[in-house]
Amino acid sequence: MVRHIMAYFLAWSTGRITRPRGLPEEFDGLDRQRNATLAVAWIEEQEARLGERGHLFVPQKGEFEQWRDDRLAIDRWVRATGRTVTSPRSGGSGSGGPVLVCYLTMDMVADASRRSAKSAVCILEWVVHMGLHGSDGDLAERDILTGWAKEARAENLLAGQVTPDDRPLGLVKELQHILWTGNSGWRDKTAGKIVTTSLRNLQAAGVPFTRGDVLGYAVAHGRSWEGIKQLAALVDEVL
Repeated sequence: MVRHIMAYFLAWSTGRITRPRGLPEEFDGLDRQRNATLAVAWIEEQEARLGERGHLFVPQKGEFEQWRDDRLAIDRWVRATGRTVTSPRSGGSGSGGPVLVCYLTMDMVADASRRSAKSAVCILEWVVHMGLHGSDGDLAERDILTGWAKEARAENLLAGQVTPDDRPLGLVKELQHILWTGNSGWRDKTAGKIVTTSLRNLQAAGVPFTRGDVLGYAVAHGRSWEGIKQLAALVDEVL
């Protein structure tokens, strides 16, 4: 089970989760301080549930110092209890305990999905830090996160609602096949041909899908971001 807030802030997690108590009803997902408070309430509940200490996962450790005053609840959670701060360069999201992912990049989401499948992941996202495509990256990355949320069964932390999975069964079956062909990262010509043929067959059959449906599925299953970029190029040939 994964949770999210679809605004400037997203919180996702794997594992059974309950809505933290004491949150105001008007909590709208737009206030960064309140989002951080919600994230800390969530991860503390997960620590208690799992019996393991959580840690903070950021693109670069130095960035935590730059924005910590804007995220006081996270700052207190990390510093008051000595929580570990990790980055992709310092071993990734780790393999045990709940993870709070901040200022994410999509490779961090894939890493957290792969390493923390049996634990819990909470993701805080601000659109300015997203993007493979420059200023247009926000929508592209949000689309991938939405596809990831469908496969991960994300639940909205504010509303307590699971992300609607509107994918047709035919699409899900093709996504499973596409994932299987990507064992080498979709680099070889055979895998590329299978992917583009599968997607064109879906189009010919009138099965709706988005770029995010395809890439988000691969992210949810922990495929490397380098491989997913290869898959993205194949998807872009079709769409």
